[in-house]
Amino acid sequence: MAISDTNRLRPPMQRRGHLRVQKILDAAAEIISDISIEKLTIQEVAKRSGTAPGSLYHFFPDIESVKASLKHSFDNKISEMLGAIKNKHVEQDWYSLPAGDLINTIFQPYANFLIENKAYLPLLLRINPDFTQSEFLAFLIYILECRNRNVAKSEIIREANFLHSLAIGTLQQAFQRDNTLPYEFIPKILHALALYLESTEVQLVKSE
Repeated sequence: MAISDTNRLRPPMQRRGHLRVQKILDAAAEIISDISIEKLTIQEVAKRSGTAPGSLYHFFPDIESVKASLKHSFDNKISEMLGAIKNKHVEQDWYSLPAGDLINTIFQPYANFLIENKAYLPLLLRINPDFTQSEFLAFLIYILECRNRNVAKSEIIREANFLHSLAIGTLQQAFQRDNTLPYEFIPKILHALALYLESTEVQLVKSE
């Protein structure tokens, strides 16, 4: 076979590999969403994705690597979502938005993501992540700094951590009770966040 022929074959083979990996990850997400994360096994993923177990092992050595790849895929989507929010608004927007509108602007897309990707929350809560390194938390700190320029950075970080913990902690506790509760609680969480932020910012203004 000529070198030029080999080069022509490579891209389709790579593309088929990427498509196969995506099909495997989609199947894993469906199993977690439709049944539970406990039922996620190589055999079940192979069956649902229409992949022979031997072929699946070519891409993933074990089920934990499937979970890790799926979560990484979700994390990338969240990063893209946050980037879109940032690019859509200028700094002045964060200063001028009422508390309720601000919460809806930054938290509602994330809430929609959780609802549309029901495999993400079980994956997230099973790995005991370090939420202090959250990209979402860093974004929240930045926004609160824009809104409260005369407030100490330590106070901003404390309030951002509370808002983030209130949202994530409630979702986590709800999930432990019933895996359908987090999605029912999302509107209540957004309402609580808006009320707290409005109250806190009033107090911060009074203390200046």
